[in-house]
Formats: sequence, structure tokens, C-alpha cells
Amino acid sequence: LGWFWRLDQTLYDAFLALRQRPAPQDVVIVAIGQQSLDQVGRWPWRRAIHATLIERLTESGVKGLAMDILLAEPDRADPGGDEALARAIRRNGRTVLPVIVESSHSGLLRVVPPAPAFAEAAAALGHVHIELDQDGIARSLYLREGLAGTGRQYLHLAAALATLEKSGNGKAAAILFAREGARVLCVDIAQERAEETLGGRRAAGGEAAAVAAA
Repeated sequence: LGWFWRLDQTLYDAFLALRQRPAPQDVVIVAIGQQSLDQVGRWPWRRAIHATLIERLTESGVKGLAMDILLAEPDRADPGGDEALARAIRRNGRTVLPVIVESSHSGLLRVVPPAPAFAEAAAALGHVHIELDQDGIARSLYLREGLAGTGRQYLHLAAALATLEKSGNGKAAAILFAREGARVLCVDIAQERAEETLGGRRAAGGEAAAVAAA
């Protein structure tokens, strides 16, 4: 389509700039930045540290927790840390963990969920894939993602968190862990509207829900 894609995205960006809204006050981003690394130590951290933070968030009364840290494998060197983290996730009761899709050694795509101890403790799982446009900017995401023929699709991490709202009181608050350097996108969650308008496939930044790291 030549340069038409750039014109389309320029107009889209201008439209979004005209309808900017204040960031929601009930969404808190807990980021792992340089200050945290200086105080706690090099990445990756022991999972007992994450467990302690989740326990504190639970005690503070957070309504929901989206943890954007892959926990695909158990820590063989520190099984006690894994047990503490799984226990903290289970006690929180409203934690969503990420799922990714990656290429295997054979070149086939595969879904990589959290290790069983964490997956069983989590309230829900959600994908964290964000689609980049030709200019390298993320303007949209897939509301659902999964492999064909598996019969399983995952809502985006933030949308999965939003569904937990239906089982509790008040609006769910998302707490996102993001390593330094990630671009953070925060958009109001409107999952039902996105599914109805977009057929449950792709949700544009101005239409649907996301708290995500690109």
C-alpha cells in the first residue's frame, strides 16, 4: 500500500491525541527499574522476593494483580522460593500470570505457560503479545491469542484481569511488573465492547483494555 499506511497511522495518532484522558487513579505500575536493581541486586531476583512483594500488595488490599514476569520453569536451586511465590499468588487470589507463544527447536510454534505450581495458583492466565506496526510503534493488540487446533485461547493479560472484576466488588486494579526499558501502555478496559465491536479478535488502542509492556 506504499505510503498510505503511514498516512493512516498519522491520522490515527492525531485522533487519539485529541481524545486523551487522564490516567486512571486506581491503576498502579510496580516497575523493576534501575533503582530497584541497585537496592535488591542483579536480575533475575530470587522468587522469594517477588513473594514478599505480592504478600504486601495482598495486605494492602489490591483488587487485582497482573504479573508480567515469565515463570515458565521451576527454580531447581531454590525450591523454597518457588513454594513461597506459589503460596503468595494463591493467597492473593486475583493474580493473572503471562503466557507466551514461541518457536520450538523444530520451528513449530508452542504455548509456554507458567510452571504448574504457579499456573495452578493463579486466578487466570493471559497472553502478553503486542503487535508492532511498520514504524515500530504498538497501537493495537490481540484480545485473544492461541494456537489453531488446540481449542484454547488466552485473553490478553489485562483483559484477563478485567474478567476477575465480575467475581468481586468494584473495579479491578492492575499492578504490572515491567523491567526497565519497557514501554508501558495504559488504556481503559472495555472488554465486552471490544468483543462486540471487533468480533473478539483484534482490539485497537482506543477501543479496548490494556495494561501492558511492549
